[in-house]
Amino acid sequence: MSFVGPEHTSVDWQLNESGIAVWSIGAQEQHGHHLPLETDTLQAQYFARYAAETLGACLLPGLPYGTSLEHAGFRGSITLTPDLLMALTRQMADELEAQSFTRLIIVNGHGGNFSLFPAVREINRQDRNIKIIIACPWEFRDRSKKEVPEIHAGETETSIMIAMGAPVGDERIDSDPFEVGAKQSDLNHFGVGRVSKAGTWGYPSKATKAKGQKYIKNVKKNMIAYIKERLAILDEDPRYGGSGPVALRPMKADDLPFGLSLSRVANWNQMMADWQLYFQASNGNSFIAMHNGKKVGTVTSITYQNKFSWVGMVLVDPNIRRCGVGTTLLNKAIDVCKEMGPVVLDATPEGRKLYSTLGFKDDIYLSRMVVDATTQALPKPTIACEKMRATNLSHVIAYDEKIFGANRGDVLTHLFNTAKRYAFIYKKAGKVCGYCMGRTGHEFEQVGPIVADNDEIAQSLLLTALTNSRRKSVLVDCFDDKDDFYQLLESLGFEQQRPFIRMFLGKKPKSINNDKQYAIFGPELG
Repeated sequence: MSFVGPEHTSVDWQLNESGIAVWSIGAQEQHGHHLPLETDTLQAQYFARYAAETLGACLLPGLPYGTSLEHAGFRGSITLTPDLLMALTRQMADELEAQSFTRLIIVNGHGGNFSLFPAVREINRQDRNIKIIIACPWEFRDRSKKEVPEIHAGETETSIMIAMGAPVGDERIDSDPFEVGAKQSDLNHFGVGRVSKAGTWGYPSKATKAKGQKYIKNVKKNMIAYIKERLAILDEDPRYGGSGPVALRPMKADDLPFGLSLSRVANWNQMMADWQLYFQASNGNSFIAMHNGKKVGTVTSITYQNKFSWVGMVLVDPNIRRCGVGTTLLNKAIDVCKEMGPVVLDATPEGRKLYSTLGFKDDIYLSRMVVDATTQALPKPTIACEKMRATNLSHVIAYDEKIFGANRGDVLTHLFNTAKRYAFIYKKAGKVCGYCMGRTGHEFEQVGPIVADNDEIAQSLLLTALTNSRRKSVLVDCFDDKDDFYQLLESLGFEQQRPFIRMFLGKKPKSINNDKQYAIFGPELG
């Protein structure tokens, strides 16, 4: 990004897309017998220009006045009232925000400009589009442990002015009010002239150009690092107070509409019936995150016969994302579930990064395959499958338990009762050899789970279920290692919407048989 300053045109400023403005605030006040009244202004402008050039930002003309109340009695010292400096800061923020600036860096050249700080806090606390960072150059030079403390017009300021090539007189009068018991806080009680007739508080006689060059080098390096670090923090989360503490509580029945609303915001497929299932099956192990008295996130979990648990539906209000709410919810669900055995989840590639840091290990890959509403003719199943009836349900649950690895009768019963049109079974010699179920979603009809003894049965169940989804968009969450099944989906026009990675925290139970699982209920319940 190209730097622009007050010497450039409005057109040049229009072309700067940094969103960053740099504004120096100095002072017009006495600096002893050897430094000009504009010392603080010159130094602030010098470092502000360096910052703007380094960041490719927009440099504003510096404000040559500050609050110099403590320099009363020295002719030429002009002060603004604290209220006026605060008002100017607010006005500048308003003007810049109206021109789409999102960051204002104030380089403050005068320690007496104390009213800047509450003004900046006030503006930042409002969580407006514009945020302000204050940098005071004197805070960024490397200080020697042997260095004598100084307040005003001493060795440091004088050395910097010499190195900058500014006018510096020879009448450098040393004065150290600290030696007679004065404190910096005494400037609230007396002006500088009461503790130092020469107006200095330090040792300007020790100043040299070499020292000034060293100070300037250190200030440039340290100040830019400081500014960049804070810009990065603001980019990560611009809110003044961050997320604040989050409290968790068990999910209640009247929280389900909130959960559904988060599904809609995230463009997920769940319906209210799904949320009712999560709530009922979780037995109190699903949670709501609260922030400032408002619901901001959810997590669901279900434990299957204390053999393993499934975690899903980690959803966070977009207005409070990237503040650890999702991680807090996830950790809570994991802590509850891992006491009863391994924890399982189906992660997106992005989510996998987080889950890996929590100790989850990859197991098997899945794909969400989707197809738009179609009227194309379906191939005829090679095996005749029959409609599932209520009398079949106990046999299906027993068959599924041997393959899924645990009894999930509540889930399968729910699917059967809410979407009978997708419930089919294949039996051989009166024995269940495969079944298929499904559900209605907000965006898609979903076919799954599909569990079968072999590929031919699984494919026939899929084709039979799809006959009841004509003219509707459909999704199938299938296992990638089932090549023939996957290829059938592709031949029917299905395309991968996104991948999933099944992950385990703890040892994978031997009771799970992936060989006979072709499609899942969904990543939230397996």
